[in-house]
Amino acid sequence: MVTQIQRRNNPFSPPGPDWIGSEPEWYAFQALTSLRVDFTFQSQLMGGRTVLGGAIVDFIIPNLNLVIGIQGIYWHYSSAGRIASDKAQRIAIESTGTRVIWIQEEDITRNPIFYIREALQYREHTPDFI
Repeated sequence: MVTQIQRRNNPFSPPGPDWIGSEPEWYAFQALTSLRVDFTFQSQLMGGRTVLGGAIVDFIIPNLNLVIGIQGIYWHYSSAGRIASDKAQRIAIESTGTRVIWIQEEDITRNPIFYIREALQYREHTPDFI
């Protein structure tokens, strides 16, 4: 659970029990909604999980040709294989002309509006290894 100190610039309440995504994804969802951005949550690209090389992306903003991914420690940084998979996924998505911006879970939790605005301007704050 996220502490109040970690949420210092986060105006949103934690998600309720019906939310299907992660808590950091909830904050991104709330920020995108509050900024009135047209987006799709948990969208399939290139065949999704059923096709080799396909992907499920956290957020797609079609009018900006932009994918926003929330990068959590467990799912994205816990092994070299997961890091390599994310790199390959990013290359595949960007080869279609869609830009990918990753946001760290601690960043989106701490200040969702700021990091979503940065992503919408194609500004990346995630380390280069992803």
